[in-house]
Amino acid sequence: MTSARPFPLFSLSPAPPVPSFSSGPSPILHRRGVTIIELMVVTTILALMAALIFPSFRLMQQRDRENRLREILSELDAARDSYKSYVSRQMWDKIEAANSNNNTRNKAFKQALASATELGLLFPLSPASFVYPLHAPGASFTVATDPDDLSSDPAKGVSVSINRRFIRHIPPHPFAGWAANARFEFGSATDTAGPNKTYRETAWPTTATGVKNVWSVGAGLAIDGSSTDEW
Repeated sequence: MTSARPFPLFSLSPAPPVPSFSSGPSPILHRRGVTIIELMVVTTILALMAALIFPSFRLMQQRDRENRLREILSELDAARDSYKSYVSRQMWDKIEAANSNNNTRNKAFKQALASATELGLLFPLSPASFVYPLHAPGASFTVATDPDDLSSDPAKGVSVSINRRFIRHIPPHPFAGWAANARFEFGSATDTAGPNKTYRETAWPTTATGVKNVWSVGAGLAIDGSSTDEW
C-alpha cells in the first residue's frame, strides 16, 4: 500500500529578479538647470506685459480721480447754493412776518438780497462756513431792507443766523499726491485786498467775505483734453 504524500505547509517560489542599475547619470539626480537665454526670454516677456498693463492701470486711476473731482466740485456748488437758499429763505420769512403789505415785503426783500450780495453775506462767509457755521466769524449778521437807510441796525433791517452745516466736510483734492500742486481754491465775493482773489481753504484772510466760487487748481489736463482748472 502506497502511503499518502504529505501536503507541503508552504511552497518556495523563486525570488523576483533584482533590477539592475546602469552606471549612467540619473535623470532625476542630474536635472538640467535654467540657461541664461531662458531667463532673458522670461524677463523680456514680463517686461513687455508690464509695459502694456501699467499705462492702462494708470489711465484707470486718472479717470477715477477725475470722476471724484467732478463729484466734489458739484457737492461744493450744491452746498453753496443751499447756503444761499437758506439765507434767502430766512430773510424772506422775517420780512414777511414784519410787513403785511405785499409791495412793502417785496421791496424790502429785494433790498435785503442786494445788500447781502454786495457785502458777500449771501454766500458761505468762509470755507469753514460750509462745515462749521456756528464757529465761523460773522455767523449772525444783519442786512438793510430799506433802500433809503442802508445801516446794519437790526431795527432797520433783517438779522440772519446760520445754525446748520451744509456739507459734512470739504474732501481733500483727489489729485493731491498725484499732481504736485493740486488743490482747491475759493473765490471771494468781496475782498478789501482786491477783486477776483482766490485762496486756499487754510489761507482764507479776514479781508475776504463770502465764498462765491470753488476751483480746482494744478491738476493738469483731463483725459478728454480739457483743463481741470476750468471745471
